[in-house]
Amino acid sequence: MKKIEPDFASFRDSAGSIFYFEDNVLRVLDTEGDKRIDFLKKNDLISKSVSRKFLISSNITDKYDTKIDNNEKKTVIEHKKIQYISYPYEWCFEQLKDATLHHLDFHLFLLDNGATLIDGSAYNIQFEGTHPIFIDILSIKEYSDGEYWIGYKQFLKIFRSIGQEDYFTNHTLTTNQKRKPSSIIIYLTLAFFFNYFF
Repeated sequence: MKKIEPDFASFRDSAGSIFYFEDNVLRVLDTEGDKRIDFLKKNDLISKSVSRKFLISSNITDKYDTKIDNNEKKTVIEHKKIQYISYPYEWCFEQLKDATLHHLDFHLFLLDNGATLIDGSAYNIQFEGTHPIFIDILSIKEYSDGEYWIGYKQFLKIFRSIGQEDYFTNHTLTTNQKRKPSSIIIYLTLAFFFNYFF
């Protein structure tokens, strides 16, 4: 491949990597990524997730193959570009709450459609304006009957660590918001599991 800029933050993902080409965001898949995307295609989960505004617009394409020297004919996904990238530790309380709810609502939707998330990272959420959107399509895989959420510990660790009470000491909070944010996140997580499994 040539004329592409790798996103070095995606190096840990063995299923595929993010590259930038002429201001376009491309994800080039490896074997494991192909398996996950094949499942999503078979169940029409990409278009369903996008239309429900859970997932960033994502389209499988071959229009860049000759431009990026994709001689191995690896699967390429083009994602809608987020114009402004923000990070969880920059979010205000309302953004943190919205991102948490979006993550859990999306997971419920996936479970209802035979899929699950392989992790629970807050960094898989970005904002389009004021609306949270999930950006890591390769975090979705087929659900196996009876499996627990392997991303649960990571979800609690990341969302709680960025939601500690001292993070908000310089903000003006309402009475309800003065409750410890990490407790709110635990509550939301418990509500998520009780709503789905009971």
